[in-house]
Amino acid sequence: MVLAALLGVVVGIVRIVTGGVELDAADAVVEIDRFRVTSGILFLSASVTLLMALPSMVVLHLRNSLWALRTLRVAALVFTTLNAFSDFAASGFGALPHLAIGLFTMAVLSHHITVRTETAGATAPSPVGDNLPKTQGAVVEPQ
Repeated sequence: MVLAALLGVVVGIVRIVTGGVELDAADAVVEIDRFRVTSGILFLSASVTLLMALPSMVVLHLRNSLWALRTLRVAALVFTTLNAFSDFAASGFGALPHLAIGLFTMAVLSHHITVRTETAGATAPSPVGDNLPKTQGAVVEPQ
């Protein structure tokens, strides 16, 4: 996801600066169109995703923090939503690769958050105000 966002930012900058580029080789042609509305949405999506995800990944590797995972999940949501919106408008089912990347990333991050929360909940004392007995709402007969 971060690599796709970085690629989106680079392509967006090339579109803004040059107004479009066409590289023609013997066996391949790379064409970057002019900057349009869908290009602007993709550039915005890539920029926001990169600004959120890159620092979160650095913090996640240094401190193994839960907030970094949550920020990465929000970045994946932004990436998926904005890219799907513009890609489906521009190319129909050509949006499926971006959608698959975003959904897979959100699923993996949600799993890591759930595992980390359950592990922290099992080892940490219960927070203040959470002193309710485990049988709340159940009928308990006196012995």
